[in-house]
Amino acid sequence: VTTTFKPIGDGFISIDGGYNAIGYNIKDNFIYALYGNELLKIDKNAHIKNLGMVNGLPEGQLYAGEFDRDGYYYVSGNGGNDNKMYKIDISQKKVIETITLSSSIRFWDMAIDTTNQYFYAVTVKSGTETEEEFINDKFIKINKNSGEITIIGDNFENINSYISLIFADRDNKIVTIANNRGVYETDPTTGIFYWINDSPKLSYYNDGTSCPDATFTLPPHLPRLSIGDVTKAEGDNGESSFEFKISIDGDLPIIPMDVPVMFFYRVIDGNGDEVIPPHGIATQSDHDFKGSNSIGVNMSIFSNKREATISVPVYGDENVEQDEEFFVDIYFPEGFPS
Repeated sequence: VTTTFKPIGDGFISIDGGYNAIGYNIKDNFIYALYGNELLKIDKNAHIKNLGMVNGLPEGQLYAGEFDRDGYYYVSGNGGNDNKMYKIDISQKKVIETITLSSSIRFWDMAIDTTNQYFYAVTVKSGTETEEEFINDKFIKINKNSGEITIIGDNFENINSYISLIFADRDNKIVTIANNRGVYETDPTTGIFYWINDSPKLSYYNDGTSCPDATFTLPPHLPRLSIGDVTKAEGDNGESSFEFKISIDGDLPIIPMDVPVMFFYRVIDGNGDEVIPPHGIATQSDHDFKGSNSIGVNMSIFSNKREATISVPVYGDENVEQDEEFFVDIYFPEGFPS
């Protein structure tokens, strides 16, 4: 995957957001798009031919589009929450089926899978005053025949910007690109997003497509760490150890043999905004636990030692207290996402 873009053609200026719902048709190797309700055909040199109006489409611009492997053009996404997807026969310039989705969703792009049964997409929702206009919601697949939506994985609000482009290849590898920088490989079975590299910031109106029979060459995944929760009584006196288990993703052969995985960790006070009621806040100043900052180098991908333990001393007392929380934060050195 490269994140440098080489323009083709002379550039195009159009009103109302330009051409959108772009899809690649493997039956004739042309790209198609919608400009309002008009069907456009685009060749490899970016020469555009307006084929005329498509009968059966709603008024306004649709933003998400892709071809299935049979050469039918599917479009959806009017910019708001929508539950309709339209199947177009481009030879007739006509909607031949309107599919009702199982829920109303908002998304900007979609990609066909290898089975020719599903489109992958990332739904978005409105942001807040402190965030950008849209934030990611769910990674999904849409059954192109029934409209049934299946959610894959958790929500993805933590990705730095909303996903506006999605591509799939012949091996079912999924690549997504965030509008405000960032290229990700997305696992189609777990919904995990693996950061690949940075990318230029995209314009507000943008779209993309790829040949579904192409092959993506992707870099290995970076290591991913996880930490387990611990719930334990502190006791009436003395000191007890809370043992936190750290594990590393076991299928990531990107680090040379015998090189340990280095990660940082810190033990910090509970944050009032993050503690779930009725839990209280455990703090170092109240002598609830011993805070620390340190480095762990206990794990290696190429050995059986793929787990490490962080031991945090917790101090007991006879005070009557509600359940309290503190946090152990783990992270890689700068430049390596945890």
